[in-house]
Amino acid sequence: MSSPTERQTREFFRLWAEGKITRDVLQEVIERANSLGLRQFFKKVLQQARKTAAGITDAYWQAEALAAIAGALAEAKDFEQARKTAAGITDAYWQAKALAAIAGALAEAKDFEQ
Repeated sequence: MSSPTERQTREFFRLWAEGKITRDVLQEVIERANSLGLRQFFKKVLQQARKTAAGITDAYWQAEALAAIAGALAEAKDFEQARKTAAGITDAYWQAKALAAIAGALAEAKDFEQ
């Protein structure tokens, strides 16, 4: 699997931010991956996305990328990794967005204690 470039990663997160890649689309990808036994593959993709995001030199774009990754991890019910990713976000706005996505996914999972 080749690694996405910084430009490709930015484009993906720009499309997501503009609502062209929706939560429903990501949820469908997650569900299909799970039904096909591709959960490990999906986790590897997200791990690679985190590595790519770590290499983004612009702080704003890096924070936005990490927030999107944290949200995707939460949707995949990998709450521990979602929290770790959110903890690494230095921009308060994007960290709040990531934590809100995690809280929403926890509520959907009926894990109200967390």
